[in-house]
Amino acid sequence: MNTFTHTWCKFLAISALIIFSVNALAKGGNDDDADDEEQPQLASQTQARSQTCEKIEAARYVGLELSLEPEYMGSHQYRLSRSLVFEYQNPNGWFASSKRGLGYTVLDDTYEWSAALNYRSGRTESSNSGSINTGSASLLGMGDILLSATADLSLNIPVTEQLSVGLQAELPVTNRDNGNLYKLGVNLSLLDLSKDQLDLELLVSYADAAYAQTNYGVTLGQHLRSAYPRYQGQAGLESLTASVEWNHVYNDKWALLSSLEIKQLLGNPAGSPLSKNKTNVSLAVSLNYSF
Repeated sequence: MNTFTHTWCKFLAISALIIFSVNALAKGGNDDDADDEEQPQLASQTQARSQTCEKIEAARYVGLELSLEPEYMGSHQYRLSRSLVFEYQNPNGWFASSKRGLGYTVLDDTYEWSAALNYRSGRTESSNSGSINTGSASLLGMGDILLSATADLSLNIPVTEQLSVGLQAELPVTNRDNGNLYKLGVNLSLLDLSKDQLDLELLVSYADAAYAQTNYGVTLGQHLRSAYPRYQGQAGLESLTASVEWNHVYNDKWALLSSLEIKQLLGNPAGSPLSKNKTNVSLAVSLNYSF
């Protein structure tokens, strides 16, 4: 059994154990909460998504996430990692989140915008299972990309109740030579029930020259140390991403959030000698507890 197959089998086995465990927890909890089964619980388990255009739904939860993802973007090898996730959304707009960072969001009847201080993980020339940084032993000689604090800006405009379009900007405020990344996206709600929510998101990403060079380029020095051919990163389209997120609520305390993401590298990044796999698949599942 090759490394890829073995890693995926481990992920599926552990995910099955998580689902089995939360079903057992939920079964016990449902006996006491039968009168509340019809009450919508999704707002407390999605990343502070608003159900109206005028009020931000409060959210408070912590969880344990298991993820399977490429060792770095473009890698043909995968890593299995676990991490603590949390979400706190104040109805006044302030939020603190393991995914979104620390920031503020505003809802209006015609748009939603947010600004946050977040981070972009670095990349090392060694494998980093369990670390916030990506990396692979296959990058030996390429040196490290330092972690960056980022200013994350987003604007989301609803088109219908189910469809919205958005713009995002990821701008480093430390290690600024790591470059900027911009995204244009479409989000579609496929299912919105009291216990289940299913969303589809499509994103196209644009990288400036500094970002492309940092993540996909190979300088003369890196070429001499690693034997990868020289490659010049250039500004342009970076990737096309399709992701599906499913949130299943068991009761007023427990929920299971899972996501599948497929990212296709485009243009200059796709031609990089570091991009051994131009199509990258990531899978994550988290068991979340609301309080």
